[in-house]
Amino acid sequence: MIIIYSVNFCISSSGCSILVLNLRLSGYNSGWG
Repeated sequence: MIIIYSVNFCISSSGCSILVLNLRLSGYNSGWG
């Protein structure tokens, strides 16, 4: 559900790059990177 909301936000807003950046930073902070 969060992913779907994120995709909708990306499509309906110009914040796609910011969203991706936040996801990447979250991944690194969680040890995914």
